[in-house]
Amino acid sequence: MHTRLGLYTAYSLQWGPVGIERLFARLKKEGVSRVAITDLDNLYGYPACREEAQSVGIDLICAAALTEQGEVIHAFVQDQTGYERLCLLLSLR
Repeated sequence: MHTRLGLYTAYSLQWGPVGIERLFARLKKEGVSRVAITDLDNLYGYPACREEAQSVGIDLICAAALTEQGEVIHAFVQDQTGYERLCLLLSLR
């Protein structure tokens, strides 16, 4: 089992190549035990991803890819405070 970081879903408009159910089915098939979905500048898909991850037994790391002038930084949440700060950062965009 391994971890995948930095995957996009269809919630990354024009970038995410695959829907959530199909993505998590593939991750499970590949033996992934933990994943961080880092959609671009949003957490819109997090609730659906969390539900799908739980249904297939994969741990989900809350994260997002923050973009600025063509650059990307991945922000990974460790706790409730981190989640609140990431939401604040995203709301300021």
